[in-house]
Amino acid sequence: MAGGDGDDGSGNTTTKTAPADYDAIRDMTRNADCIVFDCDGVLVDVSSSYHRAIQQTVVYMTDRIASTLAIPDMPAHRTVSRHTVERFKNTGLFNDETDVSCAITLAAVMPHLAGGCTYESAIDAAIKDSRPDGIASVIRCMRDNAAMSRVAELIDHPSPDRKGLLCRVFDEKFYGSEMYVKRGGRPLLGNEEGYIRCDDVIVTGAVMEALSGRFGKSISMVTGRGLQAARYTLEPVMGWFDLGNSAFLEDEPREHAKPNPERLDDCIRGMGCRRAIYVGDSAEDATMARNAESDIVFCGITGTGTNPDERRRILERAAGAKSRHFTLGSVLEIPKALNLEGQIQV
Repeated sequence: MAGGDGDDGSGNTTTKTAPADYDAIRDMTRNADCIVFDCDGVLVDVSSSYHRAIQQTVVYMTDRIASTLAIPDMPAHRTVSRHTVERFKNTGLFNDETDVSCAITLAAVMPHLAGGCTYESAIDAAIKDSRPDGIASVIRCMRDNAAMSRVAELIDHPSPDRKGLLCRVFDEKFYGSEMYVKRGGRPLLGNEEGYIRCDDVIVTGAVMEALSGRFGKSISMVTGRGLQAARYTLEPVMGWFDLGNSAFLEDEPREHAKPNPERLDDCIRGMGCRRAIYVGDSAEDATMARNAESDIVFCGITGTGTNPDERRRILERAAGAKSRHFTLGSVLEIPKALNLEGQIQV
C-alpha cells in the first residue's frame, strides 16, 4: 500500500510505498484465470494529458461564455489544480473528463452570474450536492437560475455522440485536430497538436510478458478511453490484450459508462473465464468490480494520484468491506505481487 509524503512543488507527489501483504494477495488471487485493466491512471499516467485537456477546455469555455453572454470582467479560469480534478473523480460520479470539465466551467462562471458564492464554494457545492447521475445532477441545480440555465444550454453537455460544444472542444484539445478529424469530428479549433502526445505509458512489455505467462491470452481492458486513443498510446503493448473481449467505453452509449458493470461482465464471459482480477484506480472502478456478477478481486492502483494514501482509503471504501480487494502503488508491482515466474523487481 502506498502512502503520500507531500507535494514536491511541481505538482507531483513524492511517495513511499509500504510493503504490500503479498501472501494475502496471492491467496485471494490464486484461482483467478484472467486479468482486466483500466487504462488511465493504471497503464498510463494521464496527469500531463487529460489534466491539461481539462484545464484548457475550461479556459476556452469560460472565454466563450463571457463573450457570448457579454459578462464583463470575467477572466478565463486558467488554473485548474489536479487536486480539484481528483476531488470530482473521488466521488465516483465523474468518470468522464468532459463531465469534470463541465462542472468546473459552471463553478468558474457561477460567481459572475448567480452571485453569492466564490469559485471555491461553487466547486464545494457541486461535489457535495452531486447525485448518482453525476454531472446531470449538477446541471439540474442550475435550472432555477435563468442565467446559469443559459450557460448550461451553451455548454450543451452531456450530448449525444459527443457533439455538444464542450465535448467538441475537449476532444480536439486531447486528440489534436488531425486525429479528431480522423475520428469523425468536425474541427472547431483547427490547429491543436493534442495533449494525448503527453500520455506517459507506465506498463512495460516485460510486465505484460510476465502476465501472459500466468493468464495466457486472457488479458483485456475495460476503460473509459476510446479504442483509437488506446491504440495510439499503448501501441507497444497492445498485442498482449484480447481486444475482442475488451470494452472502450468512450465509443459506446453513455449508459454503459462506469460504474455500470455490464461490459466488464461481458468481457470476462467472452474470454471464457470465471474468476478475474480487475485493476483500476478510481472509485468507479472499485464500485464496478464490486457490483459485477462475475467473481472479481479488485486491485486498486494508488500511485498516480496526488495523495496515494487518500486514494487507497477511497478505493477501499468503494470496494466495500465484504469484497476481496487489495491496493498496490503501481501496475509494475503486479507480477511480484502475484508471484509470477520471472517476476519483476520494482
